[in-house]
Amino acid sequence: MQLHRQNRTGDPQSRLAYVLDDDPDVGLLACEMVADVGLTAQHFQDEIAFLAAVKCAPPDVILLDLALGDTDAIEVLHRLETIKYAGSVSLISGRDPQTLAEVRAIGLARNLAMLPTLHKPFLREDLAQVFAAQPVRAVAKRRDTSNQLSVDLGEAMEQGWLELWYQAKISLKTLSVCGAEALARVRHPHKGIVPPSQFLPRADHPLHTPLLRFVMRQATRDWVAMAAQGLPLKLSINAPASVLHELVPYARQMIPAVANFPGLIVEVTEDDVVHDPQFAREIAVQLGLYGVELSIDDFGAGVASLSRLRDLPFHELKLDRAFVTNCATDARNRAISEAAVKLGHQFGASVCAEGIANADDLKVLRALGFDSGQGYLFGAPAPLASFMQFLLAQRPTAPSGTARPAVGQARAG
Repeated sequence: MQLHRQNRTGDPQSRLAYVLDDDPDVGLLACEMVADVGLTAQHFQDEIAFLAAVKCAPPDVILLDLALGDTDAIEVLHRLETIKYAGSVSLISGRDPQTLAEVRAIGLARNLAMLPTLHKPFLREDLAQVFAAQPVRAVAKRRDTSNQLSVDLGEAMEQGWLELWYQAKISLKTLSVCGAEALARVRHPHKGIVPPSQFLPRADHPLHTPLLRFVMRQATRDWVAMAAQGLPLKLSINAPASVLHELVPYARQMIPAVANFPGLIVEVTEDDVVHDPQFAREIAVQLGLYGVELSIDDFGAGVASLSRLRDLPFHELKLDRAFVTNCATDARNRAISEAAVKLGHQFGASVCAEGIANADDLKVLRALGFDSGQGYLFGAPAPLASFMQFLLAQRPTAPSGTARPAVGQARAG
């Protein structure tokens, strides 16, 4: 059985919405509400007819009930992914909000564009707000973009377009700057500032060796420039596992031989260190001889086992931003954040929160005992000159009357 409702304006060019719900009364009411907010609606009780219609005439929006008799919303989401449905989906159900959120997360994992959910019974105004919302689509992490790069890394290094920008790392105990992470950027003559996603090849690409050499050399030079201004911060760089063995000779050659050098941190992703933990351990011990410490980056996003981490001499654990974001309002993210702090401290490591974006999350992270944090709340990555200006303005010795930006106002120059 299918129920069809034309939009109230009668506009033949209006957007199309399908409602899949096994309750005919709910379907009829939903179609009437959809028509009231300006879309043409069609109701389906049968999944087979629904999917056939989606293939033949894909709608702009789908309203999808969770329980559908012989099937359910999760199976439907899988099939929508299979047929590469490109429109938006909003879940409608009387089930608890947590279940709705979990099913929505499954839709996102299937790369579907998910609108906010609608909890039954809902009002016409609720439906209008959902349809007006921007659909969310998950972005896969660490996907291979080697065939989609807009800038050639080799050319960027040859032409001198590559540079290091810095993002402050903040002590969450004192809210003062305690370090900085070096992040590669390309300043292209035509495309402007290009982020790493548009020029970094896959992790095992041979260009990562000269890139690491550049980063080590430039970061140590930049440290000398900062130290000359009384800013001897501890810097962090990133490296894939494929070039970890190159770090030792570079450390011997490039680490400044001065008493006030605070050491260097090398951030390696969780996945990188677990594939060959013995190799990672040997490299980490060697690097320690030259004042270079290992940090486990994006912790929680990979597959590291605790037994392998236990045997690795790392000095820092950086919790992935996916668990930091909204930890003030998301009980599960808060629980994971709390567990990460306890785990890192039990391993004798400091714990850093990545991606801090609002004051509420910051308050929770400080209460949980995080040692440090990074994020746009404190400042975006910036070129060396702009970053040093920000640091100098933060110093308590700044002359009276000097404008000192609040934490969070450091921006790329």
